[in-house]
Amino acid sequence: MEKGYEEEHLQHREKRSYRLNDFFHSGGSLANWKSDNWLCLDSYALLGEKYGWDSYRRLLALYYERDDLRNTALDDTRYY
Repeated sequence: MEKGYEEEHLQHREKRSYRLNDFFHSGGSLANWKSDNWLCLDSYALLGEKYGWDSYRRLLALYYERDDLRNTALDDTRYY
């Protein structure tokens, strides 16, 4: 039996909730956040769903307008 979209979405949200709760209950270190790609993506997705994706669009537009940021090594700006 094939899962419906709603069921898959619910399972993903439950996994996200578990990952984020585990992260915060373990102290929420930046090193752990940076080492877990799904945790990073879930964090951004949660904020985007709560406050809208327009803030990310505006932030990226500002980023690409600034030469001093654009010319910085990716590793230096990745987590700002």
